[in-house]
Amino acid sequence: MDLLVFCECACAILTLLFVIRTILSSGKTRQGNRLPPGPPGRPILGHLHLLQLPLHESLHKLAQQYGPIVFIKMGAMPTVVISSPDLARKFLHEHDHDFADRPSMEASKRIFLDNGSIVMMEYGPLWRELRKLYTVQMLSVRRVEMFERSRLEEMHMCLETLQNQASRGKPNVGMRKLVFNTVGNMMSRMLFSKRLFDLDEAFSGEESHFKAIVERSTVVFGTPYLGDLIPWLSWLDIQGLRRRMDASRKEYDDFFEAIITERIMEREGHADDDDHEKDKDCLDTLLKSYTEDGNLDKKRVKCILMDLMAASVETTTTSIEWTIAELLRNPRHLNKLREELDMVSSSDPHHNCLEDSQLGNLKYLEAIVKESLRLHPPFAVNVRQICGGLNNGLKMGEYHFPAKTRLLINLWAMARDTNVWGSSAGQFCPERFLVDEDSPDVRGQHYELLPFGTGRRGCPGTNMALTVVPFVVANLVKAFDWEIPDGAVLDLSEGAALTAPMAKPLIAVPCIRRSHGQGTWS
Repeated sequence: MDLLVFCECACAILTLLFVIRTILSSGKTRQGNRLPPGPPGRPILGHLHLLQLPLHESLHKLAQQYGPIVFIKMGAMPTVVISSPDLARKFLHEHDHDFADRPSMEASKRIFLDNGSIVMMEYGPLWRELRKLYTVQMLSVRRVEMFERSRLEEMHMCLETLQNQASRGKPNVGMRKLVFNTVGNMMSRMLFSKRLFDLDEAFSGEESHFKAIVERSTVVFGTPYLGDLIPWLSWLDIQGLRRRMDASRKEYDDFFEAIITERIMEREGHADDDDHEKDKDCLDTLLKSYTEDGNLDKKRVKCILMDLMAASVETTTTSIEWTIAELLRNPRHLNKLREELDMVSSSDPHHNCLEDSQLGNLKYLEAIVKESLRLHPPFAVNVRQICGGLNNGLKMGEYHFPAKTRLLINLWAMARDTNVWGSSAGQFCPERFLVDEDSPDVRGQHYELLPFGTGRRGCPGTNMALTVVPFVVANLVKAFDWEIPDGAVLDLSEGAALTAPMAKPLIAVPCIRRSHGQGTWS
């Protein structure tokens, strides 16, 4: 009993000292260096008790009460939340260089081998070198164009699979699986000339090995880790997340080790061939830098492949699934899009796939993709952090932000701002982008619409995404009439995962467009 009383007293004293220290330091900060408005916090937790998943909705509620700039503490981490385009421009344009870092997250450190992912890597010389590699070589316009043929072949196989199933009745198609596997094969062929996924999985409960790896790691990334928020409690891993992070890292490492080793042996076996010097895919480009130039080690090559396969396929799949779901909920827009597509291709929907060159001037398709990205950005919250070199924090106007302040740009909230988008801000209305030629673009120049971020930390895969998303959507809409299964209700509620996917995977039924005749894919 005496020991129990002692422990209780010790805990009470430590808590009291912590509260006094927090109050004194908080008062000093707010008096000497003014912080933006925000709710009262709690010791240790800060404002974590006010935050629930989906995070963007909790942040939106705080903005409605305290304004477009709110200061909170996520555990011990000072955080500023931005919910207006004007403030987003100030932080991401005028102070882009000051907020060019990302928070150091345990999942990124463990899964991506010491923050090897360019998405979460600390801003500095290595990040700039890799960013150039991504934009100039791996994901350049030329690289994307080089692999148009493989995308067409994968789209053909997707549509053939759907047609075979539809000819036997009305199959229920798991759209997330179908799209993930189709886009995954497009990316894997561009990266390392392999098909990883079986399209028939969309009609069964089976799942490919790599997709299972991605889904497990996505869950881990989307689960808050206590040590990221309260560093001095990082030793306390109640959820067992570190073990799951390490398991995901090993799965990725083993998977890409086999692919890289096979390619190295292949290159060594054909060293005397005339075509040896030609890069047939992204992996060849990376290995040339790894084996010949010495600029990359194998660990870095693995991280790049992980980045490009896991992150790009997951986000692109989410965007396509949301777009199809919005079209199913809004048949008028679906029919209008189909009319536009029929005007630029054969009247027989089974003649062939629509190609990139046919899609470039389709304004309604472009408007639909923009509107879907507005309502459902791949990441609902854009995350930055004050650069590590600013040890004394940063003064911006009337406010002072402590060192390592995290910046959360609520893209989801800005897309629903009635002051920007009018009374229909929460509705799916592609026509808003057809009013004039100066309508907002999605490439980072219009701060009311930033689905791919902007500035130094803008998504390097923007060009790839804006090629694949309309390409897949257009071909699915062109080829089939789509329905919701009998008795089903279309549920457009959001999930709480990292990329804010649909809470319930979309199930749809493809029907052969008999009004246009029936044929086979050529």
